[in-house]
Amino acid sequence: MVHFVADTTDGFLPTCSGVLISNTKILTSKPCVDEFLLHEFWSSKMVAQFADSEKYLQTQRKVTPENVNVNGNLAIVTVRKVPLDVDFCIDKVCLPDENTVFSEDANQKCKTASWGLPNPFDQLQETDVNLWSVDICNGVLDTLTRYNVVNMTVPSDGVCSSPIGSKSSACDIDGGGMLLCQDQADTTGQNWMLAGVTYGTPCDERAPNTFVNVTKNLEFILANMA
Repeated sequence: MVHFVADTTDGFLPTCSGVLISNTKILTSKPCVDEFLLHEFWSSKMVAQFADSEKYLQTQRKVTPENVNVNGNLAIVTVRKVPLDVDFCIDKVCLPDENTVFSEDANQKCKTASWGLPNPFDQLQETDVNLWSVDICNGVLDTLTRYNVVNMTVPSDGVCSSPIGSKSSACDIDGGGMLLCQDQADTTGQNWMLAGVTYGTPCDERAPNTFVNVTKNLEFILANMA
């Protein structure tokens, strides 16, 4: 995971997240870009930090607006080469391809990582999640919106996870984070792929977490990997 922070006179201020897809490319969401990376005030202060096993400040890179490429609900940020080091948990994720299979049934295993609820800001967390259909998600989100719990929908190229049984939720600084899912076409169960990039940040355990579907955006991602 990548943490985008603002370098201020009072120290580093967490803003949003990203996913390392190569040693020079970070995948994130458009809301993360709009609110911070390309924002008139914040853009000159943005730094990408990379998580290690004990603390999230291990390696950092300056982020500049001219190196941010936005397409639809996703964006790719180009940074100076990052030394990949598995021993310190600095590694790129695996991207799906046209043969990767994700499903919305009980057999599909997925995980999210975030700095959100229940302990915001201080510790990178991981939790198991189940996928939900977009129709169900939008129905639940519509109800929660009417009761002023959240105000969000699933993006048009989106996927979402069920809040049932969940004790965590993506929160403000988690936009652009990752949804990893097991490839159902892999009989060994060893292949975990990047299925989504965190889009909505409800900060509420009752609400589904929403993501941009990576498979639906592979053309853009692969065209910008070089």
